Amino acid sequence: MKKIIDEGGDPREVLLRMFNYSDYVIEGKEEKKPKPFKLRESEKKEYFPDLYEAENAYKKDPSYLEFKKIEDEMKKEKEAARKKMLEDMYGE
Repeated sequence: MKKIIDEGGDPREVLLRMFNYSDYVIEGKEEKKPKPFKLRESEKKEYFPDLYEAENAYKKDPSYLEFKKIEDEMKKEKEAARKKMLEDMYGE
């Protein structure tokens, strides 16, 4: 209490702190950062045909397909391990 009085500052903030309001109420919501702009596939094809072709060629590359296959398998294994752990913990 003494710290609030000694520091002074904005009377609104002092009053809210005196009644134990949270920082969220006192300071307000955090400002959201804007999301990055993404093009749809049809827009890429229309406006950037070279980029569209390069992406499609990359996605059809055997090494990329192998990588995606391994990545999908790892996700499935991770989910199965999580499910097993939860079943062991909670016995369902």
